[in-house]
Amino acid sequence: MTEVTTSATEALVDAIHNRLPGLRLLTDATDRESYRRDETAYLETGLPGAVALPTETREVAELVRLCGEFGVPIVPRGAGTGLSGGAAGIEGALTIAFTAMDKVLEIDADNLVVVTQPGIINAELKKAVAAKGLFYAPDPASFEICSIGGNLGTNAGGLCCIKYGQTRDSVLGLEVVMADGTVLRTLDRSRLWAVQTPQVFRAESLRRALDVAEAALAAATDDASLVEAAGGTIRLVEAPPGNFKVTTEGDLARAEAALC
Repeated sequence: MTEVTTSATEALVDAIHNRLPGLRLLTDATDRESYRRDETAYLETGLPGAVALPTETREVAELVRLCGEFGVPIVPRGAGTGLSGGAAGIEGALTIAFTAMDKVLEIDADNLVVVTQPGIINAELKKAVAAKGLFYAPDPASFEICSIGGNLGTNAGGLCCIKYGQTRDSVLGLEVVMADGTVLRTLDRSRLWAVQTPQVFRAESLRRALDVAEAALAAATDDASLVEAAGGTIRLVEAPPGNFKVTTEGDLARAEAALC
């Protein structure tokens, strides 16, 4: 990767202050230090030149445009719990932390859909939809502290993936920021349950491709930035029955039926 010069980072910081005056931007070395690494062991990391904490897609798009303008790499970061180095800092780069984009935007119980920002913690999303009698299935081991955007970026699984699939199998649509700052939405909600027309098929194919791209090259907003996922439309299921205590053959049969 091209070395980031101090002058480029300083120019980027000045431009961010000018174009996004309300954005929270961390520039003190002590603040930046905590964004140097995720939970990956034995990984050489760099100190970010600055850390931005956007609250909406518009800010993410402008940050991406500015980084392209000044030639500064981007490191997208969720909760920092990953074990694959995806959120590890790059010396002089801009880390975009999505922890402030943590809102559930809509729960559509009739259509078993939730629309959420990427920074929400997996367990918090589960709790929000459970209040409506619904269930968000993907359950990585760190579900109590990891973010949905990070789950998407790594296609996180968990024990429930045996029945319900991994994170990408729950994603119906994404709002993404491309490398040039263009905002792209991969699914028209009005076509959510429509006949599979060529337009719907292309949207679904693009969404799948973005899932793969995020895991390999980009981020879940969700590693120079190809894509920033700034929000997602996620599939839910009806809440499953409670835990079974298996003491008889009949109990075992009911438990097996619940898993099928």
